[in-house]
Amino acid sequence: MLKGATLAAGLAVAAVCLAAPAAASESGYLARLDKAQVSHMSPEDALHWGYAACDSLRNGTPVRSTIDMLKNAGGFSGRHAGTVVGAAASELCPDQYQNVMDWAHAQTGA
Repeated sequence: MLKGATLAAGLAVAAVCLAAPAAASESGYLARLDKAQVSHMSPEDALHWGYAACDSLRNGTPVRSTIDMLKNAGGFSGRHAGTVVGAAASELCPDQYQNVMDWAHAQTGA
């Protein structure tokens, strides 16, 4: 079961991260969440969780643990937590983009 959840989160991250942004932006992050249908929260809450993911990654927390943090503290499904991490790395903290993509590729076997 855990392997399936990890794979789903990895696929969600990879799908959201496919193209690196030209410039980081909050509106781009919100648009990625909307496109992935993670829109059950206010823009303010979405940004809060995106920046929390960035802070977690920048502090050296592994991607899997950051996803778990979003699931436990934010109530996200594994897929949505992965999407938040992927969108955040693409748009809010592009310095973490390669870290997240490396993890996602390892999960999907790419």
